[in-house]
Amino acid sequence: MKLGFVVLAAAALILSTVVESLPFVEHNGNATTWKILTRHVLSSAHSSQHCSFHKSPVQGVKQHIFKENYMKSEYVHHVDLFRCVAPEGKSNPEVFDPFLREEGYSCTNKELPLEHCQYYCFWSCPIAPPENRFPENAGHAINEGEYLFMVIHYENPSELTDVKVESGVEFTFSHDDKEFDTAFLKVGRYISYKNLIPPSSKNFVVPHTCTSECTEILPQPIQIFGVTFHAHDSAMEIKLEHLRNGKSLNVIAHDKHYSPGEPFKFKKLEEQVKFLPGDELRVDCTYDTSSAGGKAMIGGNSLESEMCIAFIEYYPRTMKLSACGTSTDGSAVKKFFGIEDFNSEDAINPIVSSPGYLNGKSFTEVVQSIEWNEENRAQFQELMKNGPKEKYCSVGHHFE
Repeated sequence: MKLGFVVLAAAALILSTVVESLPFVEHNGNATTWKILTRHVLSSAHSSQHCSFHKSPVQGVKQHIFKENYMKSEYVHHVDLFRCVAPEGKSNPEVFDPFLREEGYSCTNKELPLEHCQYYCFWSCPIAPPENRFPENAGHAINEGEYLFMVIHYENPSELTDVKVESGVEFTFSHDDKEFDTAFLKVGRYISYKNLIPPSSKNFVVPHTCTSECTEILPQPIQIFGVTFHAHDSAMEIKLEHLRNGKSLNVIAHDKHYSPGEPFKFKKLEEQVKFLPGDELRVDCTYDTSSAGGKAMIGGNSLESEMCIAFIEYYPRTMKLSACGTSTDGSAVKKFFGIEDFNSEDAINPIVSSPGYLNGKSFTEVVQSIEWNEENRAQFQELMKNGPKEKYCSVGHHFE
């Protein structure tokens, strides 16, 4: 599968120049704090990203993280971290040491070993998770010789130049005899024209399902203990549901008044959910684009686009599945709008190549040229809910 770093080469995400990257370690009794700090000079791009590799300071026995801290900046939307694992026949130092340079990288650099850094392991954002986030018998492990790949997402809405930004993350960990290691499962899909909310739409639902075909590869049942929802400014409501054999067992989490001002807000479940291989997870995001100035919203990283994601935290950790979801079938979406073909099917906002009278128009230009009414909006909503789906499941997190 193609990584989204190629997709993100769009002009709106041209990366700024990195000045300095300064990770350091502090010891306090049995606890160790690992701080990864980046000083960065923004370009005038509205949205940009900075990528860097970092080696775990852990020595000897496995440690468990018990505290996370986000280094705030008005220009940083959030930070993602991915665990890197060398391919069979090679060692971690052999693959990742050459990329441990202080100045970091453009996230679109094709030389980066991104295909080996797809296991989503943490995010940081302005709302810190509670210190009692983990169950007593489980924690997020960090090991000796482990490598992390960090992506900082910047937002510069005023498109200022030469803005110096200092940000990053820090983790505090200790040797703790936890019975289980925790992990993340990302449900949903976001960077695609197929995840479309029409202009001036209210209560428009975009569903995503982690299907049984994906979860059957889990080696054993898992215990879900926490959920974090994420979407952008048009989102009003997000719901996560647990299904088995096509029937709903329960609603795991439901934010009826989702606030984009609180992205990545963690919800610890009052009762853990036992999830079996072959079960399904469905996340429904409800949107209101009536305040978007007549713009259609498609899936993307920028705050000017939309997302629909549920991050599931569970134990015991497995390396078998990290991300799953569905999108409405691309052929069905194109047919609805009278589009025959695009110049590039992988583009976030692809350019139409045929039919001739639409040639050269972007997908959103076609969508916005339609006179939307109650009837065609209801027809498109039916397509998004019950139309043919494209399914995906990943042995690592798709950084899309």
